[in-house]
Amino acid sequence: MDGASGHRLAIYARSLRACSGSARVVLSLARELVAAGHEVHVHGQRLDTTAVRAAGAMDHRHWSRLLPRQLGRTLLGSRRHARLASVSLRGERYAAVIGDGDPVFQDALLLHTVIRREIEAMNNRPGHRQAAQADWQEAVLRERRWGVVLANSSLMRQELLERYRLPADDVVVIRPGVDAVRFRPDPVIRSRMRKALGLGEGQLLAGFITSGNLPLRGLDTLVELVASLRGAMGDGLRVLAVCSPHNARLLRAAARARGCYGTFLIRPKLAAIEQYLQSLDLLLHPARFETFGLVIAEAAACGCPVVTSEAAGAAELFSGEARAGVVARPTVNALAPVLESLLADPEQRLALARAQATQVRRHSWQRYATLALAALADRQLLHPEVALGRG
Repeated sequence: MDGASGHRLAIYARSLRACSGSARVVLSLARELVAAGHEVHVHGQRLDTTAVRAAGAMDHRHWSRLLPRQLGRTLLGSRRHARLASVSLRGERYAAVIGDGDPVFQDALLLHTVIRREIEAMNNRPGHRQAAQADWQEAVLRERRWGVVLANSSLMRQELLERYRLPADDVVVIRPGVDAVRFRPDPVIRSRMRKALGLGEGQLLAGFITSGNLPLRGLDTLVELVASLRGAMGDGLRVLAVCSPHNARLLRAAARARGCYGTFLIRPKLAAIEQYLQSLDLLLHPARFETFGLVIAEAAACGCPVVTSEAAGAAELFSGEARAGVVARPTVNALAPVLESLLADPEQRLALARAQATQVRRHSWQRYATLALAALADRQLLHPEVALGRG
């Protein structure tokens, strides 16, 4: 590529899992950078190569993908993986590397969450499987193995500044965008999906959709809320829960224990996640802590009103009337009155949906990519003629 027309850029993501919000962020960034005239190379261990190529980028998977997942974690660990990631990058010449913290060094550190804060939100359970990842992320942050940090919300930025004492000017908030063409109201899909789910005339459908850690996303709060509503609404309410098989087992056990299992419609993750969102009357997102929560923005763009709390960074997208679905803390006492009021009043749901949709659609992926490159350029971190050789 002619250097005058664009940069040769690398994005490192250890894993791009199908249906995950973090994968949609990386792939959307790659797609917009390519559309702007840049050459983009995506490196990683477990990549959805079809999705990477569909974004117009080139994929580079290293040999560790051949190892069984658990064996790979045992043999490599975070530090060894970092060296391996850096070797794969060092063999190429890039103007800048945007990494997730796995390489030894990245010009822009694109964070999706603060792992230690997530562990604390789960009450520091001993032997937490993410403890080693948290240790490595903390080392990357404290040892400044990056040029600039791209935080996905003010919630994340504040957490980083307070916890790790990072220089304020080196942490930039760039909120993820939303694909307003893909995520939009669609009455035809709505009708078809609701029929497929077996909804009766007049039944309301609330949604709980996550690809992440279900307890962290508020499993206990969700089940308690549904149990409290079941008495008042009976069969008039169904809750569509979309999650992994492991999370589905946790949800079934918790719902049966609270006597509200019959209210749930548990379904597997779907690549066309917008079809689930378009079928909902309301999205419930009671996460204990989540630095963003892309599904919040995507649901709102689909015309689905969202009920969440300030513990989710995506709540920052809403102001004024659109903030009527946001409570301070994700507790049953705070969420229940808002949820009950919205479920009882279709006009209120419609007004909230319109206000939230208008605000989230202001955030495009094109804007996201432009701001990411600007953060690099402002700090002189774009090096068209310099190979990555630091760290």
